[in-house]
Amino acid sequence: MSNILFKKNFEKSIIKQACKLSKRIVLPEATNDERVMLAANIITQKKIAKIVILGNKEEIALKYPKIDLTGMDIFDPKSSEMKIGLAQLLFTLRKHKGMTEEQSAELVSEPLVFGALMVKSGYADGMVAGATSKSADVIRTAIQIIKTAPDIKTVSGAMIMLPTNKSPKGVMPLLLADISTVITPTAQQLADIAITSAKTLSQISQSEPLVAFLSYSTVGSGAGEPINIVKEALKLAKEKAPQYKIDGEFQFDTAISPRVANLKGATGEVAGNSNVLIFPDLQSGNIGCKILQHSGNMHAIGPILQGLAKPVNDLSRGCTTEEIITSVAITAIQAEIKLN
Repeated sequence: MSNILFKKNFEKSIIKQACKLSKRIVLPEATNDERVMLAANIITQKKIAKIVILGNKEEIALKYPKIDLTGMDIFDPKSSEMKIGLAQLLFTLRKHKGMTEEQSAELVSEPLVFGALMVKSGYADGMVAGATSKSADVIRTAIQIIKTAPDIKTVSGAMIMLPTNKSPKGVMPLLLADISTVITPTAQQLADIAITSAKTLSQISQSEPLVAFLSYSTVGSGAGEPINIVKEALKLAKEKAPQYKIDGEFQFDTAISPRVANLKGATGEVAGNSNVLIFPDLQSGNIGCKILQHSGNMHAIGPILQGLAKPVNDLSRGCTTEEIITSVAITAIQAEIKLN
């Protein structure tokens, strides 16, 4: 199957799902980026989601005269009637960290903060940002305001990897985590990452997740503290989420190749058939993602933030309009994930 067909099929699938949900998604950076405005226009026309734009409506209309704003909700964080209530919500959320009412009243005017508070308050279902903001700012704002999902204490980043016509024969779509957020995860954090990754794959692709914890060892072939952490994570994940098929520890080839899994004596449904790969740390996850993308010729979609109580997704500052549309569709689908 060609890279174009894999990519188009994936996008078509998630957009079809998103259209059925009618979720309200905030785009806090549209005022400053034409890519975001173009994406908002297409999303609105195709009814992929209900778009909320932050900024002054008159200024937006003047700056983007060719873009039809019909169907979009537009709020100015500096003058909106919602500002007072959202400022009070921010104060309530952050006063234990020393934030004053004066500081909350000032910070609420920042589009990222205003947008995250709209999601927290329930006015919106999710937010997509990062086209003009640093990833650290997007993630920090989401964690501080949205917070993590029930029974999950770890926010992580997943990447969907799709085969292309240049990929090795037999390579299948994969979800990799964590590739963006937790530098050196504990066993509990790894368990959280595995569980939220399984949720992400099952919701976005409607495929059964087969989750593999990766290591330099395959079921006891190696030793060391890093392996002990992975083994503990596996135990915790199985106890916490018995509904998912999770196994390990596996080396990469054991996780994805039935032939290698058989040779190494790794049994079970996950070995050799994994479609969710949990890396032991951020270094290996990020490196693995880049290797698959550039040497394995796979198409990367993401990162997709996981573990938040309500979805916020981060864009690359080099993102395209098409990637923004995809991220909004994914965010809309994530909003349907049952958190309990």
